[in-house]
Amino acid sequence: MPATTQEYVAKSNKTGSQSHESTRPFTSRIPLDESMWIEVVDSLENLAAYRVDWSALCTNAVVKNVFYEPWFLLPAIGHLHSEKQCRFILVYQKNKRITDPDILCGFFPLEQTQLRCFPQACWKLITDNYLYLSLPLLHSEFAEEAMHAFLKWTQIARIPIMQFERTQSEGPFQHALTSALNQRNLLPCNVEQSTRAILRRKQDLNDYFTGRGHYRRDMQRRRRRLNEKGQVEFRILQNTGQLHYWQNSYLNLESTSWKGKNGTAIAQDDRATQFFLDVTSNAMELGKLQMLGLFLNNEPIAVKCNLSSGEGSYSWKIAFDEQYSKFSPGVLLELENIEYFHNQTQLEWMDSCASEAHPMINRLWQYRIGMQSIYIPTGRFLGEMYCSTRPMLRSIKRYLKRMLNRQS
Repeated sequence: MPATTQEYVAKSNKTGSQSHESTRPFTSRIPLDESMWIEVVDSLENLAAYRVDWSALCTNAVVKNVFYEPWFLLPAIGHLHSEKQCRFILVYQKNKRITDPDILCGFFPLEQTQLRCFPQACWKLITDNYLYLSLPLLHSEFAEEAMHAFLKWTQIARIPIMQFERTQSEGPFQHALTSALNQRNLLPCNVEQSTRAILRRKQDLNDYFTGRGHYRRDMQRRRRRLNEKGQVEFRILQNTGQLHYWQNSYLNLESTSWKGKNGTAIAQDDRATQFFLDVTSNAMELGKLQMLGLFLNNEPIAVKCNLSSGEGSYSWKIAFDEQYSKFSPGVLLELENIEYFHNQTQLEWMDSCASEAHPMINRLWQYRIGMQSIYIPTGRFLGEMYCSTRPMLRSIKRYLKRMLNRQS
């Protein structure tokens, strides 16, 4: 793949304003009806040429997904997925006014995958350890049509199974997906269902903590004990000139944490480090970055990184100094984060990006949103057989496991 994300962006800025079909560098174009078609792109360089249409779709998406916006996904693919086979599906709708440009109404970034015990290669929505929501971008006015068009393309492309991982199981996206599945008479296989903590705007700050008085008092006590160690401050990244310091502060804290001991800290991987620096720099330039910190005697002991998109935001990364763990600096910073969120009146929700059983987040964040991982058979025989028998085989496996445990 080409060398740098910056090169992709530079090229896309030159070509992206020409939104006519003839200038778009697609690999193939599949007409679906008189007004809708699919454009398939196989290279990252060509994908960047769609940046203008892509950004417009992000603004009009029925559900926002910051991880599939150009400034995040281009670096993610360039640094973390360069060795994988990727394919980008763009669903276009002809504008009612013939003089106006075509409307991009669906974006599905895919990578090839191999399912367990399945003989053929399949495809899935791109996800990784830094991308916590693989929700395709669907235009709010054409969500069902775009979803239906994509499923039709999977049959045309002879894909046996499509994997949707880390998608929401409720709300407008699920409604569009369910409608499209019913239209095409497809029955998905549910691989995993879970919930994830989410913040939703409240009228009063105290309403975020209803029923958690004891826990808050304990954290207030720990804050007082931390104050005895010196001057404690809550700080916010204010301008681009401070960004380098905040980036390094986060990377250093994470490297000295349990992630560093396990070898999974960002700074221990050159590609992940460059990805982190590119994403945070891009987000800062676009006004989509929030970096919050808890400082003791002018030294950071906890740093948090949030990413925003429209009325929503995402609690992306957090790290803290473990030598102060008895004071719970990560929790103290999270309490500051909730108050900061409340004061950002343009934000309506914040996705925790946390696992279902996350102990700290689940104590502080009241609301939950349904999540799922599903396999969608596209109508081909092997895919249909695999998805229909998988639940039965899973039940047999669980039954045998229970029987063995009783005998032991």
